Amino acid sequence: MKPWLVVQWCIPPEANAEFACKMEDVLDLYAAPRDADHPLVCMDETSKQQIKEVRAPRACEPGQPYRYDAEYQRNGVSNLFMFVAPLERWRHVKVTDRRTMVDWAVAMRELVDVHFPHAKTLTVVMDNLNTHSASSLYEAFPPAEAKRILDRLDIHHTPKHGSWLNMAETELSILGRQCLSQRIPDQEALRREVAAWETRRSQEARLTEALRRHLPRSLADRVRVANEQSSELQLEVGAGAIAAVLRQQTPTLLDALRREDWEFSAITVRVQVRPTPPPKKKSPPHQVDSSALRPLAGLARALPPGPLKRSLDRLLRRMG
Repeated sequence: MKPWLVVQWCIPPEANAEFACKMEDVLDLYAAPRDADHPLVCMDETSKQQIKEVRAPRACEPGQPYRYDAEYQRNGVSNLFMFVAPLERWRHVKVTDRRTMVDWAVAMRELVDVHFPHAKTLTVVMDNLNTHSASSLYEAFPPAEAKRILDRLDIHHTPKHGSWLNMAETELSILGRQCLSQRIPDQEALRREVAAWETRRSQEARLTEALRRHLPRSLADRVRVANEQSSELQLEVGAGAIAAVLRQQTPTLLDALRREDWEFSAITVRVQVRPTPPPKKKSPPHQVDSSALRPLAGLARALPPGPLKRSLDRLLRRMG
């Protein structure tokens, strides 16, 4: 136990019928097979504080990391709508000034008309934020237009205190680690950074799917794409024996990827062994003075037979 550690957590209610009902609904959507006419899209949103540098950072050099000053200038906050279609290997991030009902409604119209114009209906999973409601469409558009958009949407909400069931929340976490953790000075720079991340992330997802098609399943599950940005594809595995088998497959794999218009000139395999943490040392038992045990012994004798008495007896045996 580490009682000094405190973590914010989304704690679901216990034995709650509404929670169970909505949870099962979302899980059934995730378990359903892909349907091109009714694609599954998960939606969530976050914000990013834009920060300008007060002093020019210093580039990294031999023996010195990239360095930036502790002082900075705040430059506004932007909202980011995240859309993820997991079975389509697609994601999109829309950057806006605010997160109002109208902003959400405009983003949903783009989802329907721009990103999935040929789908009959979109099954959309989202949390219970007050703007994530069909009424937002009527707030932003005339009734006929709002009804047209709503007819293309099949909205499913995650349970209250169960937003972690939304896959878009996981994608936002990845976006935060891979893109938003840096200082970004303004909204235009934010749009560029997010668009570049979106391209890399989608390309990585498509490449991972291609590897699963062309490699044996037992091998594909142990391969990770390390770098696909250059003409050389770098794959990473966790053991030398797996790397040896994968290297035998690389000529065939390279030909298969080229037939699918992947422009790689070579494939390299590297072994990345994750270090095993050292075993935790057992702390020696604390020595307790006999005078401190006497009150516990008296309490144990006075208690009637039961769980508490048995626990005290075990404690006294260990300490005595």
